[in-house]
Amino acid sequence: LLLNGTDVVSGKRLITSNVTPPSGTQSDNRFTALRLDVLYRSGLAEDAAAELAKLPAANDPLFAALAARNELASGNRDKACNITKQSARIKGEMTKRLKEQAILMSGYCASIADDRAGAGLAAEIAREDGVQQTLALEALDAISIGAKVKPAAVKFISLLDYRLAERAGGLPHKDVLEKGEPALLVALSNDPSTPGDLGMPAAEAAARLNALAPDTLAAIYRANATSETPDALLSQSSSQSPLRRAALFKAAENEKTPQKKTRLIRAFLDDTKRQGLHVQALQMVAAAAAAINPQPVVI
Repeated sequence: LLLNGTDVVSGKRLITSNVTPPSGTQSDNRFTALRLDVLYRSGLAEDAAAELAKLPAANDPLFAALAARNELASGNRDKACNITKQSARIKGEMTKRLKEQAILMSGYCASIADDRAGAGLAAEIAREDGVQQTLALEALDAISIGAKVKPAAVKFISLLDYRLAERAGGLPHKDVLEKGEPALLVALSNDPSTPGDLGMPAAEAAARLNALAPDTLAAIYRANATSETPDALLSQSSSQSPLRRAALFKAAENEKTPQKKTRLIRAFLDDTKRQGLHVQALQMVAAAAAAINPQPVVI
């Protein structure tokens, strides 16, 4: 289950609402963990973290595993690894999915400590626990021998897959953008260390999945827009570049002349429509469009 498309807002309300879980403490925790997992995998890691902050993560391995993953999504890898190490001492049952991720996370923590043997051991434990061959496992194998990962074809790339592969030579950006899960795309959008030719496209990809709000994409556009004159932007042929869309958006917001402002908005909407971002773009330029005073030359 993922919150996707136009249902993300109502789905988010459903997941975060006060719903009576099945009876029993263990059932309560599993039900809560499921809700948090859906939020995270839908790219709403911040919302998952906010809900998780209300829970006793230090005393439950389920919540500890979720907390570590949220910290990794927020770019706090050291904190994520500290939680992972502490959770290894907590007794309790975990879902199979989260147990697998906890093992892989321990391998990631070993890798950032330059512990090749620890990374290899995590891969062995994961296989003994029934984890199928995944990109994360391939990356751990490569890390353990100091090699570069050569991933087989995969249907999707998780945040942990990406971070592990990053430690073993990295992945083609095209694959990340086409197969990255919402949580990964949002994390890349928010991480200042993300390469420039990946961060902006990741933000657009996340917005396309409704994992990134239009106002957040607008803020990213403003922060990354180059300084170009409206005339220069309007004279360019559509390059279908994220940087051009960012520049068009910022120029449309700042332009005072009604006619030129209208042309900039139209150019921005035309470009975003080709990228599958038309609905989001309409929300982003609503304020700029409302600020236009109609004049005969505009009509």
